[in-house]
Amino acid sequence: FDNVILRNGAKVIADQGLTLSGRLLITGGSALSHSGGNEAGLVINAAIVQVDEGSAIDVTGRGYSGGKGSEKSGRTLGNISGAQEGAGGSYGGIGAGHELRDSYAAYGNPANPVFLGSGGGAWDDNDGGNGGGRIEINATEAVIVDGTIRANGADSSGSAAGAGSGGSILVHTSRLEGTGVIEANGGGNGVGAAGGGGRVAIYLDYTAQGRDLSSLRN
Repeated sequence: FDNVILRNGAKVIADQGLTLSGRLLITGGSALSHSGGNEAGLVINAAIVQVDEGSAIDVTGRGYSGGKGSEKSGRTLGNISGAQEGAGGSYGGIGAGHELRDSYAAYGNPANPVFLGSGGGAWDDNDGGNGGGRIEINATEAVIVDGTIRANGADSSGSAAGAGSGGSILVHTSRLEGTGVIEANGGGNGVGAAGGGGRVAIYLDYTAQGRDLSSLRN
């Protein structure tokens, strides 16, 4: 494509990624994501990636599955069994464990985060939360974030079940601008075992605070 605009509350899945010669604009309450468990994640290649306020690139809970059903463990790297029942998923950091249950190991390279986050283990009939997904952005000119780019772990369904770990965000760009949020937090709502944090790496030439980049927004 030359340019792609998502608007008017569009909800878009792009499992094969997006490659543009121009700009990807996400606006008007729209969101871009990938399917759950897709290890390739969401890879975006463009000149400009712009996420307006109220819109998002959001792969929360799109990583490895949490345990579904009584006492099931969560899944981790390679889609194998990971966090025990009652333990949060691990990725960049180690998840919490109810009654010292094993959250399995952290993994991946902090400088090159390319993996899905891990799911948390179930507890009784309460499901574990899924891990966060994977976002990779390669923008030759600019990344403008006034909305949100997130790869958070999902919360468990309750009791002592484990939440999912955060996922991956990897950004390569020349300029970074905006007042929005980039995050890959572990899940956890105060109930059950929290998931470990994900990984975020951003490589840029400079931030654009105080510079006039209005031409990029038009």
